[in-house]
Amino acid sequence: MWSKLASSLLVIPLSFAATAFASVPAVNSSSTQSEPISTGVTPVELLHHPKGLDMPSDQAIFSVPEGAKIELRVNVTRRGETGHVRILHSDDPALNTYAIAAVHHYRWLAARLDHRAIRAPVNLTLRISQ
Repeated sequence: MWSKLASSLLVIPLSFAATAFASVPAVNSSSTQSEPISTGVTPVELLHHPKGLDMPSDQAIFSVPEGAKIELRVNVTRRGETGHVRILHSDDPALNTYAIAAVHHYRWLAARLDHRAIRAPVNLTLRISQ
């Protein structure tokens, strides 16, 4: 018998750094028009996540401390899927496997650079409540 353990979600996208270097133009240009260096970076956005963690009933609610927190690093693919997931911190290591399995069902809008989808890491905190 499986039960659902509720979790709330806080998604913290990482910031992206972009650097541009100016150089002397190869052609003498008297025009004041300038071309944009970049159209910018758009961070990852969470589109869908299931409610709760699927856990066997023998592992459920009674063994989980109220307010337990699991911090993860999630790599979001260019297609908006969950890639590699790494546990950064966990108040209850018994929940790690269930948290990783749940995050693999999340759907994302991939980060974009110059209107093209790119892979990007996201820090994610799951807070467990009964």
